[in-house]
Amino acid sequence: FRIDSIAAQFPDRTLWPVRQMLDTFHAPYAWLEWLPLPTPFWFGRLEEILLALSLLLTVGLGTRLVAPLTATLFSYLFFLSQWNYYHHLLLFVPVLWILAIWPSGRTFSLDALLRPRQLPDPTGTLLPLRLLQVLVCLIYLCTFLWKLNEGWLSGRIMTLFVETGTMQGPFAPWLNRLGSQTLSLGTLAIEGFLPLGLLFRPTRRWAILAGLVLHVSIDATMRVNTYSYQMMVLYLAFIHSECGATVVL
Repeated sequence: FRIDSIAAQFPDRTLWPVRQMLDTFHAPYAWLEWLPLPTPFWFGRLEEILLALSLLLTVGLGTRLVAPLTATLFSYLFFLSQWNYYHHLLLFVPVLWILAIWPSGRTFSLDALLRPRQLPDPTGTLLPLRLLQVLVCLIYLCTFLWKLNEGWLSGRIMTLFVETGTMQGPFAPWLNRLGSQTLSLGTLAIEGFLPLGLLFRPTRRWAILAGLVLHVSIDATMRVNTYSYQMMVLYLAFIHSECGATVVL
């Protein structure tokens, strides 16, 4: 994203100029062809607006308006994009809409800090947290079930990663010493444990620790864009106050 002379790149997009992308653009789905396509100029302006909205949503300022605007604009740009099959980009869509539908800035936000404390906050629903928890568990469950095949069970997939140079970085030499099948079975074990481990309180801390180890290891050895960071941030949905801790008379 570029705003005048200030540049903030997430990630570096120099290889993919906006104009070059739009010149060869095609709508990803037939039922979305009615969406109006922005010109390269307005495409850049919309991304600048999205960056500003994202920063406001992060600090929680004007959340009730900013959250649905962020979800709408991101969804619009996402469904226009040829990169809509990237799972780390798709993950933003349901998360942003969950944050947009419910008042997500009631506690840890500038809105809450600036709001006068004349009356206690009304009780709220834990449904948005539950939806985020279900989303995270479904991602791990589907990933685990998809990997239950000969390629992963035998370690052949990891061998291909090593042979093609996909595994690199500071952790790669150390992980390679464990062997391809050990890495494959270890990945399957963690991803199979996470959907159940995150749901239950006695195992939740161990599951979060296992997930952190998994994602840090993946991010340090393979290029997975922002996926690892998104999943680790979503663990916050499993760290919340006790249900029933407030008594309403």
